[in-house]
Amino acid sequence: MAIFIGEVFVQKYSGCWMISAIPDSKYFGEVVVGQFFRLNNQGALTNPFDIAHEYVNNPPGRSLSDLINEISEALERL
Repeated sequence: MAIFIGEVFVQKYSGCWMISAIPDSKYFGEVVVGQFFRLNNQGALTNPFDIAHEYVNNPPGRSLSDLINEISEALERL
């Protein structure tokens, strides 16, 4: 699930997978997707494993596309 979610963001925003090396980031040392060429803030990061965890822990009736759209909107506001 996490790999699929990460690839959605990598493909949508021309980003890449990496390990966060930003010491002040909440994602420091974690596998994230970032360096988004198609976003104004190319320093934006997201952790697809956190997103997958949130998705699978929501009750039935959840929507992966709604969650991805919500994260996309947040990334675009940065």
